Amino acid sequence: MAETKPKKIIFMTNLNVLGGTENNLASIVVHPEFTRSFSPLIFSGTRPHPAIVTRLNNTSARIIEHYNLFGIRSPRVLRDALFRRQLKKIKPDIVVFWNHVAKSRQLPICKELSIKTVFFERGTGWREHNPSGMKRFLTSVDRVLSNSRAGGRILSARWGYEGECLVLPNAVRPEIASSKAEGVKYEKNRALRIGVAARLVAYKGVASAVLAMKELKNQGVKAELHIAGDGPEADILRSLSSNLNVRTRFYGAIDDMAEFYRKIDILVVPSIREPFGTVAIEAQALGRPVLCSAVDGLPEVVLQEETGCFIEPTVEIDDYLEFVTQKNNIPDWVYCPLSGKLNRPKALDPLQIASAVAQMTLDPSTMARMSSNAAVLTREKFDFENYVRGFIRILGWP
Repeated sequence: MAETKPKKIIFMTNLNVLGGTENNLASIVVHPEFTRSFSPLIFSGTRPHPAIVTRLNNTSARIIEHYNLFGIRSPRVLRDALFRRQLKKIKPDIVVFWNHVAKSRQLPICKELSIKTVFFERGTGWREHNPSGMKRFLTSVDRVLSNSRAGGRILSARWGYEGECLVLPNAVRPEIASSKAEGVKYEKNRALRIGVAARLVAYKGVASAVLAMKELKNQGVKAELHIAGDGPEADILRSLSSNLNVRTRFYGAIDDMAEFYRKIDILVVPSIREPFGTVAIEAQALGRPVLCSAVDGLPEVVLQEETGCFIEPTVEIDDYLEFVTQKNNIPDWVYCPLSGKLNRPKALDPLQIASAVAQMTLDPSTMARMSSNAAVLTREKFDFENYVRGFIRILGWP
């Protein structure tokens, strides 16, 4: 029997930053089972991050800087013409708007050429859009997906989308899952190693974690903060750590996240908004309990008192913004899973973070139990092989 020829698929997205969304896509398009079904091409509206380019080198996946012509961003009319010309030449079976709301005439052009379209919500629903344009886009694509139930609620409650939204949660990347999970061996005679892994932007709430270190110090808890990531808030966070005289190590953007997770005892995810929380499942898969905000998709990936714990944000956003410089990308609304409603965003109280951390470390057996649960349950629930198969099934509808 002859092999079925892989379908052609285009992902419309931006790859300029190195985050969970970008790494997740890179892991999908190089997965053997995916490439047997689809021939992937990525149209990036921005210059791709070097680490993503490196990951895709010597693979069948290709990246095209769709909006740039000779290194210059082309006018919208020219971009539309180029897009139509490319689609006619490539003749894709599916175009996936990967956390990307189609601008200009991208979607109508796909419709005119009878190309199936998919929107995969991964955080863009929290951003600002033209309300009528957003609703028109959501109702015009052939299929809508989200990586969390929270994403579906945002599309419904904020943008009035009433159609079907399939939920396909992120999974633990193969490069993380291939690393052996090691139980936390925390002993009270050494400093507790608290980790944060995030882009250093205001809405990631990292300042709350730095402030919590001062509270832990006041409580007599010996601890140090390890921060993986880079971004516009890096310098202000370094200054804050220095002014508070707390032990903080900044790693910058790192390639080997598994190694980082092994260095820490607990991962704190203090996000003001977080559609899913990829770092939370990665850390748990390597046996690290997670303390996170009870916001958006995070409570969907952390089991309360089993693999970690989550705390409801209570600090008014204006109070939090006193500790950051870049105030953009703080959303107007976030989803509160505890109430099932959209709320105005708030930040975690550093005192509550410190209290929760102290509580988790009171008994080493509690840490050991959470560590073991995290490694086993997370790997089972967020298996990458099952994730890719699920995505292929969703993309293969008649």
